[in-house]
Amino acid sequence: MKKKKRFAIGFWLLVSLFMALQSWAIIMRSPEDQFRFADGLYRDGVYWLAIKEFARFLDQYPDHQLVPEARFMLAESLFRSGQYEGAKTEYISIVESKILLGKEILAKSLLGAANSLFQLERFPEAIGLYQRVIEEYPDQGFTPRVQSQIGECYHRLKDYKKAKAVYEKLIKDYPECDLVDYAYYSIGVASFEDGDFEGAVKAFIQARDLSKENQIQAKSQFNIGHSLYEVKRFKESIKNFEEFLSKFKDHPLSSNAIYIMGQAYFQLQEYEEATKSFEEFLRRFPGAPLEVDSRYWIGEAAYKLGYFSKAIAVYTQVFEEYPEDRLAPYALYGAAYAYEELNDFSMTSAMLKRLVDGYPQSKLAPKAYLRLADLYEREEKATEAIHAYRDLSSKYKGDECASRALFNLGNLFYREKRFEEAKVCYLEFIEEYPHNERAEEVLYWLGWSYYQVGDYQKAASSFVEILDQYPQTLLAPQIYLKVADAYFHLGEYVKAEIYYQEVIKRFFDTEVAPKAQHDLGWCYYKRGDYNKAIAEWRDFLLRCPSSDLTKEVLYGIGEAWFNLKDWEEARRGYEQVIKDYPEDELAAQAGYQIGWCYLKEENYPQAQRQFRWVIDKYPKTEHAVLSQYWLGWSKLQARDFEGAFDTFNALLRDYPESRWVAQAQYRLGDALYGQGRYQEATSAYKKVLDYPPENAELVKNTYNQIASSLNREGKWEEAIAFYRRLIEEFPEEGEKIHPKLAQIYYQWDDFASAAGEYEAFIKKYPTSDLIPEVIYQQTLAFEKKGEISSSLSLLRRLSKEYPQSKWAGDAQFKIGVLLLERKEYKLAIREFQKVIDGFEDRPELVAESLSYIGSCYEELGDQSQASKAYLRVIKEYSESEAADWARFKEGRRAYEQKDYDQAIEYYQKIVLGSGSKELSARTQYSLGECLVAKGDLDEAIVEYLKPAYLYPEQKEWTIKGQFQAAQIYEQQGKFTEAKKIYEVIIKIHKEGEIVNLAKKRISLMEKKEEER
Repeated sequence: MKKKKRFAIGFWLLVSLFMALQSWAIIMRSPEDQFRFADGLYRDGVYWLAIKEFARFLDQYPDHQLVPEARFMLAESLFRSGQYEGAKTEYISIVESKILLGKEILAKSLLGAANSLFQLERFPEAIGLYQRVIEEYPDQGFTPRVQSQIGECYHRLKDYKKAKAVYEKLIKDYPECDLVDYAYYSIGVASFEDGDFEGAVKAFIQARDLSKENQIQAKSQFNIGHSLYEVKRFKESIKNFEEFLSKFKDHPLSSNAIYIMGQAYFQLQEYEEATKSFEEFLRRFPGAPLEVDSRYWIGEAAYKLGYFSKAIAVYTQVFEEYPEDRLAPYALYGAAYAYEELNDFSMTSAMLKRLVDGYPQSKLAPKAYLRLADLYEREEKATEAIHAYRDLSSKYKGDECASRALFNLGNLFYREKRFEEAKVCYLEFIEEYPHNERAEEVLYWLGWSYYQVGDYQKAASSFVEILDQYPQTLLAPQIYLKVADAYFHLGEYVKAEIYYQEVIKRFFDTEVAPKAQHDLGWCYYKRGDYNKAIAEWRDFLLRCPSSDLTKEVLYGIGEAWFNLKDWEEARRGYEQVIKDYPEDELAAQAGYQIGWCYLKEENYPQAQRQFRWVIDKYPKTEHAVLSQYWLGWSKLQARDFEGAFDTFNALLRDYPESRWVAQAQYRLGDALYGQGRYQEATSAYKKVLDYPPENAELVKNTYNQIASSLNREGKWEEAIAFYRRLIEEFPEEGEKIHPKLAQIYYQWDDFASAAGEYEAFIKKYPTSDLIPEVIYQQTLAFEKKGEISSSLSLLRRLSKEYPQSKWAGDAQFKIGVLLLERKEYKLAIREFQKVIDGFEDRPELVAESLSYIGSCYEELGDQSQASKAYLRVIKEYSESEAADWARFKEGRRAYEQKDYDQAIEYYQKIVLGSGSKELSARTQYSLGECLVAKGDLDEAIVEYLKPAYLYPEQKEWTIKGQFQAAQIYEQQGKFTEAKKIYEVIIKIHKEGEIVNLAKKRISLMEKKEEER
């Protein structure tokens, strides 16, 4: 209340004074009085009224002799009242006016304009006017002070070098000037600001020693200590501050001096002394600006001394009592480190999280967040680490810690084999931080991430990008190798070879060179250039005989020879592996491959011995199991079904956990199937289905074999059920299985169901490649059902709709056969002729068609046309079965025409070359008939008996021939021989009409013999 009262009284006094002055101004009579009044106001510091009165004077008396001085005083009043723009304008107008003024006024006006620009912080313009003052009025005594102001302008412009140059010129030109000490001081300040602390020390010493002013002495002494601190001359700094505090005990800079002394001790690692300085600061200057800083550094000193609990207490006081202070986040950060030293990671995390959450704008926040994420990762808290890294990288994008977080996150994902996520992080890093120092390494791991997920094209691109951007990279050997490996996996072996060769050429003495040469050999191998692979690997063995890759190279040589089908050389390669590395698993593999060499040679006994050797030598390896399996398989191939059964049984017994047990169980079924033990085979196959269905093909094959076994047992309905189960579980197999179902129905004479199954197939798979065959098979089912018309209709459809099918010719031929069987001989001839005209690429069908045409003409009674057809077959298709049938027909015709020699000639060609045993047996019988007709009975007997010995399965012609031979013996009176033949007939054929006749002939002969 008192303050308000005083203000009110002062205000009214000013108002009263102003009114009185106004009243006085009105009654003034002379210009001189007016000027003196204004000048008095100026000298009393009442500038705002002086401005008004000088302006009034100039307005009322524009031609008065005091106008120039009034204008100058107006400018001065404006300057003194802080109206620098107006002052500058007035000063300049004086300088530029045409009025004759004294040099002093002009010099002071120009200086006033410069000072006004200085106050307006328009330093370049001010410098220009100051320099004009020096140049235009050198004799007015302003030069030292003006030079000092120019130096100050350059200082304000942060052009410290020019500032120092100006001050140095002042000292040089005016060494006795009272501004010299200030010039030295200003040089010190400019040097300090410019970072020239040594220069600052020298200047401040000069200022301190020259100056008589206590303030310059004190500030110079302080700044000497500060400058020494900045150049890390900490002990000298401390000594100077001690002198300062001794000489200037209560100086305002004392608090700063004590604080910097603490910092100096801290830098000298004299943490106890540093603590004392900071504590003295707190004791002497409570509440001072650097109070929080001092507390913080006490905490830092405690941390350095290993007093972590004390450090935590001090840090806690800082961030709890001064949460808004700039050092609060630093205190939290320090506390986190102190807790970590005490292995209290929970509190470490808590401090870091509090910093991140409470001070997200602090420059320490990214570091704290990174530290927190790293801590989570170290404690194997992957989820928390991932979240922290992600949050940090997005919130502080562009910060070094954000880039490090993204890098660490990618590495974390990579270590956890989460390569897709690692790849995303690395790509984001490259996009956000393309020039970061880790960019090269990130590209490297990005390439590896692509490589690990099998994206070899992008892997190669990433690795090549490193070579393009960082041609001097130290990772070049590994990168060239990985580019080659990537192309290798892509199957681009030529590109891979280029990079492998580059590794060998450029990095011959590095650890990657042997692998490059090793892999180069595999490139040649993969391209099928096995000889080149062998040559490369042999060179490898000469260069790197002790390499860890030697055994693989030896094995590769064996593999190359294996692919060249040089089984002997392959065995040598594999044997070398076994010799040099007998205990290595690769030796077991090599032994196994030797077994395969013998299998390829179809040397099953030797293959079996080799596989047995692997089983005995390496019983606990995977290749022992494989050898057991292929041992059994080789026995199957050798049709040693019992041995195969025992081998597969042994595999199931000895290796019950092997991945081959299901296959072995399947082959066990094959062994039983091969022995005709179909019921046991079915049971064995069914056990395959008890194993986990890892191999779909095996399951499909098993269903097929179960169905086949059941069908062999006569359980065709069960077989069909299994086929339908196969279709249900594997619908894609329906196209192959439906025809099999139809075949089973057909096999068991259920022709209606067979036809129906074929019809269902045609509707379900109308675009199948099997349609022509299915239609053809359907016609056979209709034929068996007696539905010849339906069969003919389907055959015509097949011939018309699928003329390019391999079944089209068969269909056309079948049409002719069915018509022949229906005795529609002329139509049949026409259809057979279509076969002859349209299927020249099927010579066997053309020959059969010609033969059937001959039969049709025979049935029509046109023997000439029939013979013509038969003779064409014989001439054009002499090696076909149809030609033999034509010969038989022509032989019968010759026989009937009593041209027995011609008939015998046809018949002999048949028995010498025919593939048909039925026709050969029949022909042998016909030869006997010809010889009988010619009267050559002894030779006839021989021909009649041949079918029984050459074609015993042809029962019809065997028994007929034997009976005719016995008849001839009987006619010749050779009853003993005849009786012997009849007895053979009875013994072999047991029953039948001819057997009964043979018995009767024996009885008659015996009766006649008794009568004799």
